[in-house]
Amino acid sequence: MIAINLATCFLAVLGTFLAVFEWTAAKRREFLYLYMTTERPDSEYFHSARHRRRQFAIMLFSFILLTCKEIYANSVLYRPTALMQLDWHPLSSVSPLLLYTELVSVLFLGLAFLMGPRRLYTRLQKWFNYQLIGITVVFALLVMTRQVTDVFPTFYRVYLGVVVIAIIAGTCRGKAESRLPQSLAFALLAVGVFGNTILFHRIATFAALFLFNTLLLQNIMEQYEEVEFDRHRMHRERQVVVSFLETMGNAYSTVFDLPQVLRMIMESSLKATGATSGAIFLKDSSGKLQAKLSRGFFPPMYDNTEPEYRARRTELLQTRMLEQQFNMSEGVIGQVARTGEPMLIMDVRKAGVMSDKVTEFMRNRSMVLVPLTIQDEVLGVMAVLNRETAIAFDEDDQGILQSLADHAAFAIRNAAMVAELAQKERLDRELQIAHQIQQQLLPRECPQLPGFDLAALGEAALEVGGDYYDFFWINDRRLGIVVADVSGKGIPAAMTMAIIRSIFRSQSREERSARDVITATNSVIFPDLRRDMFVTAFYGILDVNARTLAWCRAGHEPVIAVQSEGGLQVIAPSGAALGIADESVFDDIIVEQQIYLAPGDSVLIYTDGITEAMNSSGEEFGIDRLKATMASNGCPDGASIIAKVERAVHSFVGSAPQHDDMTMVLVRAR
Repeated sequence: MIAINLATCFLAVLGTFLAVFEWTAAKRREFLYLYMTTERPDSEYFHSARHRRRQFAIMLFSFILLTCKEIYANSVLYRPTALMQLDWHPLSSVSPLLLYTELVSVLFLGLAFLMGPRRLYTRLQKWFNYQLIGITVVFALLVMTRQVTDVFPTFYRVYLGVVVIAIIAGTCRGKAESRLPQSLAFALLAVGVFGNTILFHRIATFAALFLFNTLLLQNIMEQYEEVEFDRHRMHRERQVVVSFLETMGNAYSTVFDLPQVLRMIMESSLKATGATSGAIFLKDSSGKLQAKLSRGFFPPMYDNTEPEYRARRTELLQTRMLEQQFNMSEGVIGQVARTGEPMLIMDVRKAGVMSDKVTEFMRNRSMVLVPLTIQDEVLGVMAVLNRETAIAFDEDDQGILQSLADHAAFAIRNAAMVAELAQKERLDRELQIAHQIQQQLLPRECPQLPGFDLAALGEAALEVGGDYYDFFWINDRRLGIVVADVSGKGIPAAMTMAIIRSIFRSQSREERSARDVITATNSVIFPDLRRDMFVTAFYGILDVNARTLAWCRAGHEPVIAVQSEGGLQVIAPSGAALGIADESVFDDIIVEQQIYLAPGDSVLIYTDGITEAMNSSGEEFGIDRLKATMASNGCPDGASIIAKVERAVHSFVGSAPQHDDMTMVLVRAR
């Protein structure tokens, strides 16, 4: 009996030391994944290491309870003078507190051995909490009612038997090689209880602890092998990442554009995984994944069509592959991009990703696909195919490729930002040049006419706008006036504006009316103007001697005339915009209007940037406010009227940004 007690106590202490060793190793492994590797904190490796540390922390606590119980039992209950008398005494003679401690330690051991699969941990934790609370409440009630000595040993037997049966049932879900030892160890605990004698109980406890320590030693050996494997994997992974970063760092001193970055990423990926081919798909502005690069022979996916010319088979298949694009939910490319999880395919032919016709010569048909992500934003997908050796890709290759992809995503984003900045700088230079050209095309100043006062304003929403105005002499008494608005903004609108300006000037000959000039202008530009562009225009002829203004309105804003006799009028003769209708339709729509300008009369020609100017509430300035401003002009000259309208518009808009060009021309008779 003495030998069994001492051996049982020794096994409990040994189990405690083994659990401490396991817990320390698991803790180091967790910190290793967190601080010493390129693993992400949300990776499966990191979560598994943390879960294992929790598992052995629970196991350590259970062995500490068993050790304390054994030391107390050997020093107090099993004194040498009383051992022979207690050998065959019933189990009820043992202290209920020791039985309670043993029951709690068995619960902790069961939780530790059953929480192998991480997904079961939450449910097991709830089950364990309920059991622990239950036996504690029962023990406390029996102590308070002073029935613990009589009742608790019986409760201990029955309850431990039920718990052990549940634990044994749970161990059947664990590893096959550890099911029998675990089940046998817990069964021995139950058998020892139902043996009804202390000697039988001690022998069963000794055998159970022996099995538990054997399992711990076996687990230590397995953990050592796993750590060595992980160390090799992390060393290889670190070499790949460091080599890639060195390559990218050296490239910053040379030309660094997106195609070059993609080539370096793919070369590093093929070298790291030993693949013969690979491809990179990036998400475009429409949200689709477009093939941007391929290396080696990477056939098109989900395409069974055989090329027409066998001699150019490889070239045609590669061209077809680079034309492929996938939605975020289409094929394996879309699945990896949507889920953000890597994918390992052992045989692309059996998986239906590639056909037999394009894979028959490959040594193996395995493929690894990994997402290119930055802060949960998916930039694209990288895939490698057909390893050089006959061995297929494995999870080790998948992990290495994912680590490289995490760093590659930053390089892709940086290259894209560099390209965007370069394009913006180039566009800014082009806009600056176009702005200078546009300013040279606009009149430097308004003509000085006897009996008339001309004023103009032109403010572009962008550096180069689509609005323009122009004055030019047709003969010594007739002045041509043009105010036009080209659809769109930027350089295309400015170039169209320059063309329209030249056409109006070339078509304005001495005897032509305003209607003749504007119809001829439409006939010239209609065949060549892009279908998504049009031009609204006002073309007028001011006869200085006759004091008349004749004009046509090609889809342009109405003219506001303030006359001493007729008051304020909004005049809008019919007419279609330039470039949207051919000569036969346009000529039937356009109408010429003419008014006489007495001293004090004025005419305002403007673009829709004036009436459609919006404030921060989304409300437009509108023609009514423009009419009210013109009706109360009281200004001595045309420049003062233009300035007053400009102030009214800016006061209404406030701090809201300018969305459209604003152009005005005022003709005032003196």
